[in-house]
Amino acid sequence: MFRSVWKVGLVAGVVAIALGGASFAAANQSAAGHRSFKLFDHTVKSTNVDVDNSKTFTIGDEFIFTDQLWTVDKSKRVGTLHGVCTVVSTSGNGVAHCVETAHLGTSTLEGSGDIDNSMKTFRQALVGGTGRYAGASGQFVIHEISANDAIVTVQFTD
Repeated sequence: MFRSVWKVGLVAGVVAIALGGASFAAANQSAAGHRSFKLFDHTVKSTNVDVDNSKTFTIGDEFIFTDQLWTVDKSKRVGTLHGVCTVVSTSGNGVAHCVETAHLGTSTLEGSGDIDNSMKTFRQALVGGTGRYAGASGQFVIHEISANDAIVTVQFTD
């Protein structure tokens, strides 16, 4: 039920969540002064934790994943994303709350948010970072393109 949505994380992401080797010089500048850029996110490992052994997603179950972060053209790997999503609602299509950390050299970005299993495009909060991303804020816009792949737009607020 949650397989395709939990792929990101984000990120999904993350959260896909990624700055990777991308520089701010390559980022776009919007009229509001926000910086943004896009990355390709690919899940390489994942596992489900079925806390009640029901063989279905129930509240409290988790999906744990590791993703590779690439430039959008897939020419350069720029980081790794680790995330955990926990089922918080099984109503409708279900909802999971996810937290992710993107490792980008010696720096990190942190993402968090709920994901509705019916959505192919969703947003998560960019809640901070370390190193060159200390104090970062904004959002991640994650667009699933397959069960294991997504395009992530990182939008920083000033």
